[in-house]
Amino acid sequence: MLLLDTGARRDELMSRMVTDLDQDLDVLLVLGKGRRERALPYGHKTALALDRYLRVRERHKDAHLPWLWLGLRGRLTAWGLVRMLERRGREAGLPGLHPHQFRHTFAHQWLAEGGAEVDLMRLAGWRLREWWPATVLAPPTPAPATPTTKASSEPGMLV
Repeated sequence: MLLLDTGARRDELMSRMVTDLDQDLDVLLVLGKGRRERALPYGHKTALALDRYLRVRERHKDAHLPWLWLGLRGRLTAWGLVRMLERRGREAGLPGLHPHQFRHTFAHQWLAEGGAEVDLMRLAGWRLREWWPATVLAPPTPAPATPTTKASSEPGMLV
């Protein structure tokens, strides 16, 4: 849900520490390309899911590690996320699911819901519009209606 709500890059998300999560403001601090820090807001449903995750994380055998995301053998890496999404995608009937799809979906949703391009650029960490991926500039391909199409957006909520 956090990938979809923030549009964060895979490495930005997976290199976060627990202290980078501000649960009072529902914001994740990331260090993007060019070592530029960004604050990425997320929605209410994602905040609830993160709260549940953090409570479970407290009981993890590696809870003492500073990394936000833990797997079976310590820190969950960027490639661990890729493998997990591939597996869960197959299980959900979405073969080939990968983290960058969430970033593209975030950008499409932002624009489709009337979000300003300048705000999208700031949130996505793009300094020039020319840097936008071609898939963001092209008209979006309609996604099949599934519960995973939109994680936590609500009317009037920042997605």
